[in-house]
Amino acid sequence: MINKNDMNKKINHRNLTSSVIVITMDRPKEVLRCINSVISQTRLPQEIIVVDASKQTKYLKEEVTKLLKNLPIKFYYLHTAPSTSAQRNLGAQTANTDVIFFVDDDVILDPHHNDEIMKVYETNPKGTIGGVLGNNISLRLQESWWRRLIRRIFLLEEYRPWKPARMKLSGFAFTSDRIKQLSRVEIAPTTSLSYWRKIFLEHLFDTTFEGYILGEDQDLSWRISRKYPIYHIPSAVYSHLPSSRRPKDSFQITKRWFYMHRYFFKKNFGKSVIHRLARIWAIIGYLLFFTIDGLRRKDFKPLKGLLSALREPLPY
Repeated sequence: MINKNDMNKKINHRNLTSSVIVITMDRPKEVLRCINSVISQTRLPQEIIVVDASKQTKYLKEEVTKLLKNLPIKFYYLHTAPSTSAQRNLGAQTANTDVIFFVDDDVILDPHHNDEIMKVYETNPKGTIGGVLGNNISLRLQESWWRRLIRRIFLLEEYRPWKPARMKLSGFAFTSDRIKQLSRVEIAPTTSLSYWRKIFLEHLFDTTFEGYILGEDQDLSWRISRKYPIYHIPSAVYSHLPSSRRPKDSFQITKRWFYMHRYFFKKNFGKSVIHRLARIWAIIGYLLFFTIDGLRRKDFKPLKGLLSALREPLPY
């Protein structure tokens, strides 16, 4: 067991401070597992903030308090309505540190994760870096060749491991959760991501929608990366574990993703003719993609979800 004085040394021998923010709803076991990985870090944060939208709150608050009882870490427990964006914003506004880490409740951090991230902030002038993220080492299945081909031709959302994430003209993106060398990226997933707190507070997550929001991390990181660099580094690693509570209704999840993506596209690129033309081309590609997939699987729910999302009026 680590001596309390030793842990204080781990915190105080660096210049910058950090907070870890975990948002959750009805997943106490996942949160406790995640926080166990946080307090196993070689460099501890000054604060842990749990923003909970669960119906039952007493158990989680008590159990996290027990975990942190003998540690030099301030603990804030906040209860609020379910909204992944609003919950993260609230956590950041509650924090009192230089850097904030957003860590999903189904993530486990490598013991050196936070230390490697903080080194990047501390080897650059204060307030000059927007964000830093590490590598997700969880296994990820590769798509079939025809799916990858359609994604490439029609400018669809595309996963490219080992290459920096960037935005396409269509508003869809080249995404990546692992890299081989320090790289500057245009977008970043919030699965496990850090931001310079003051820069984050200049932008914040969009809170137009309630509940489980899709695409808000690309929207935010895109806006921040226009002004400040966001770096992806290979030396900080984490695992994103599969969750049994992920949405399984392919119609609803497809509709929700495309509907929100339409909103974020209009917000960021709606006035650009070239982006709008690229977007039309991409939607044609998705219609083809889901039609072929529907014929092969005999399941047209994703196609129906896309069509429904295209008809739904957007919020102002």
